[in-house]
Amino acid sequence: MRRVKIRVWAGVWLAGLLAVVLWGSACSKSEETGTTLVEVGKTPITREKVDQAFLGLAEGEQKQYLDRPGRRQLLDNLVTVELLYQEALRQKLDQDSRVSAKLEAMKQQALVEELINRSIVPADLYGSFQEHFLKIRSLVIELPENPSPAVEARAKAEADNLYAALKQKTAWEKLVEKKLPSPLILQEQDWGYMDREMLAEQVGFEAQEAVFALKQPKEFTRPLRTSQGFDITQVQETSGNLNPEGLTRDLAEYLLARKKEEVYRGYVTDLRTRFQKDIKPNSKNIEEFLSLGDRVSARQKPAEAAGTTVEPGSTGAPMKPAETLNPQAPAAAPGLTSPSEGAPASETKPSPVPAP
Repeated sequence: MRRVKIRVWAGVWLAGLLAVVLWGSACSKSEETGTTLVEVGKTPITREKVDQAFLGLAEGEQKQYLDRPGRRQLLDNLVTVELLYQEALRQKLDQDSRVSAKLEAMKQQALVEELINRSIVPADLYGSFQEHFLKIRSLVIELPENPSPAVEARAKAEADNLYAALKQKTAWEKLVEKKLPSPLILQEQDWGYMDREMLAEQVGFEAQEAVFALKQPKEFTRPLRTSQGFDITQVQETSGNLNPEGLTRDLAEYLLARKKEEVYRGYVTDLRTRFQKDIKPNSKNIEEFLSLGDRVSARQKPAEAAGTTVEPGSTGAPMKPAETLNPQAPAAAPGLTSPSEGAPASETKPSPVPAP
């Protein structure tokens, strides 16, 4: 999902340019071999580099570069990036300390992400899908906002009737068509494939426990009070016996993000244990750094009472609301983030651009 809007003047090729920059920075000059399509100065733009740029795009963006005009646009994007890159070198921006810090941070982040990505194989995701998910659906008696005790009691009685009918082998599909007295509404909720965490977020811990206690297809829970109303949930497919086609791209990306977080935390625990002796804190400098936070905290309450604001990390006087920071002050180089914050949702890569 995009974080910023693309300006009109940049055109649809801006996303391609950014992807090319990321891929280009990851490839050394020694790798620029293959079929040359264009030369920009002494730098060749090869077919292989075009393929890499294509693979760096999101799936939705790839579609616009498949036909002949799209391929031409992608190639032009690479030429444009190379021209901009060479101009940056002419201006010696690569020698700017702030740029060097940004590049080093990007390199560090990329290597950490690659370390984690290489610890995961597709079989891990499929195994997690089969082990932790169920396919389920629910009959939901929806309640109005702030229902009276009488309405809630009527909804509970209707839910008990549905439960009794299911016990008597009444078809699920027939019960879905049942009309309830106003203001109650009976709906079918097709949850699809859910794990414990996903279901708990939707219906709460009690309902999650009841659903995952079911062991056979077509088993169902007793009526449970949830935020929606009263739910009866039925299992359609059980763990270990799920339809492989149920592992959709969105679900795979969800599992990948969780697996990355799991691998990340595993590495952190292992490395901090094995290399604890190599971590040598400078207590004096750390205390000086942390004391800045104490100073801010000490001023925070008086500043709030006076109607002023204190810039976090500042050691000077509190700023008045009308004051702003120097807009030309350089931003700090980005730091590392955990996979759930900064890593891409998926490392699945399509095949290179097919030959025309």
